[in-house]
Amino acid sequence: MRQTSAGKDIAYQDLALRAFVRKVVRAKPAALIITGDLTFNGAKRSAERLGEIFPP
Repeated sequence: MRQTSAGKDIAYQDLALRAFVRKVVRAKPAALIITGDLTFNGAKRSAERLGEIFPP
């Protein structure tokens, strides 16, 4: 997967999402809407991982 263009950023996904969460927490928006494919093919563990990253 990492060798294809579809997986080129998978190695940095955790880092990027954590940085995004820190930025959002600092900005203190009234709401946050996230759209798109945020899990790896809808895998349960992938969704759980997002739950660990987004609580703040």
